[in-house]
Amino acid sequence: MNLIIFDFDGTIAKSSDYHRQGWEKTMKQLNIHGGLNAFLPYEEGLKERFDSYRRIQSGITRSREDFESLISYFNTTDINSIAKGIMDIKESHTITSILKDKTENAVARLGNGIIDFLETLVEDTENVLAIISSSRKTIISAYLYKTGLINFFEIIIGEEDMYKNRVLVDKPNRFAFDQLLKSTGKTKFKSVSYIGDDDLIDREFSDNINAVFFKAKYDANFLNINIFE
Repeated sequence: MNLIIFDFDGTIAKSSDYHRQGWEKTMKQLNIHGGLNAFLPYEEGLKERFDSYRRIQSGITRSREDFESLISYFNTTDINSIAKGIMDIKESHTITSILKDKTENAVARLGNGIIDFLETLVEDTENVLAIISSSRKTIISAYLYKTGLINFFEIIIGEEDMYKNRVLVDKPNRFAFDQLLKSTGKTKFKSVSYIGDDDLIDREFSDNINAVFFKAKYDANFLNINIFE
């Protein structure tokens, strides 16, 4: 069997607008005034990652006024508990934004040629298609459902699956891949390919799981990629 793994954000879809909408609604609900950039402070080497616990935990205490508001809202001073509560709210708002959007808008955010590419891949019954992403699986599934792509993928590994001993383990660590192997019950595939949009994180992740890396570009048709050359 050939295992073909996709990144999600920036690869399958230009999903950043939905994440931003989710955050804007979350900040309004929580009465946060510092702005998104303050609440999700810059992290070197991070590319368009909206759901980083490291950033959220850092941003929570940047504004004393906002921190006190969060303490009151969640009735706790525990930063980890507050961060989880924030992420749960953001997850709900992001999914709502996806499902309430017009289907044609969601489809328009797909990567160029991705539907035809997926159809070509699943024609070969030897191919197993999966997603490994730092976004929550529920958000990914909502978007795939909205765009009619849900049945293309046998396995989705999201943020929920990336906790090792209660600590979030993110790409490029291979932990997510190990979780994927557990879910398939397999320890070896004939070939493993990873398709992502980040030259640093995604390429390093590919190296860590011994996969062939293919960079997805929105200015090129995915069908030009022959992953079995």
